[in-house]
Amino acid sequence: MDAVSASQCPQQVSRIWRSVAAHALRGASVLVAGATAGIGSAMARELARRGATLTLVARNARRLEDLAVPGIRHACDLRSPRACEEAVAAAERLDVLVNCVGVVAFGAVTELSDATLEELFRTNVFVAILLARAALPVLQRGGAIVNISGVIAERNLPGMAAYGASKAAVRSFDEALAREGGAPQRDPGA
Repeated sequence: MDAVSASQCPQQVSRIWRSVAAHALRGASVLVAGATAGIGSAMARELARRGATLTLVARNARRLEDLAVPGIRHACDLRSPRACEEAVAAAERLDVLVNCVGVVAFGAVTELSDATLEELFRTNVFVAILLARAALPVLQRGGAIVNISGVIAERNLPGMAAYGASKAAVRSFDEALAREGGAPQRDPGA
């Protein structure tokens, strides 16, 4: 299993595609979390173009229905363990998980409310961990988990300390998950 963090900059998106492209996408079952916004919708369109069978997950059911990409649609708030399990179950089979869920918060740490900090880490960090935990038992042999993070994880900026810390946590999680060996290896015919 591969675990990758990347940002919105073109070089990082290229790195994502190198990781995902290493997997045969035609007919591969790919779950795209955060499928209706920014990188998520672009990823969904490109994966569909490359022949993947998609499960599209997002909070907003209407935006999900309006997304002009073929696939199973599953509207839910992934900030709960149960929702992550249900999203993965909706995929029926899983070769690749692409997690594009994320929020941003700008401002000095002293200016951010407790609620903002909790939302930032619950969405950016906990969703990545909860989705991986739900996906690992069913991820097919040779599968991949791709978490979209940000270059800020490597070089944080003033006014973005909390946001950068959340993205660094995702990067750290990915690195450790990859070292753990990821998905159990099973015979796909079993």
